[in-house]
Amino acid sequence: MKSLLTAKAILLTSLFFLIHCYHANSQVTTATLSGIVRDSKGTALTSATVTVEYPDAGISQTLITKSDGRFTVSNLRV
Repeated sequence: MKSLLTAKAILLTSLFFLIHCYHANSQVTTATLSGIVRDSKGTALTSATVTVEYPDAGISQTLITKSDGRFTVSNLRV
């Protein structure tokens, strides 16, 4: 009886640590930003210049919108 309780305690403790380790690995330090550039009439702007800046880190990234006005910037520091 005592060994059964010990086995259950070890199993529950192991599950607890496995669950928390899984969540710890899922933390990320980057983000993705996406959007559509439109003019005042709502028309998507093709080849518009988009600049994303993070002045504290001295990071600046510039890109051009696609034919539908969409842009995506990946791996941004958060």
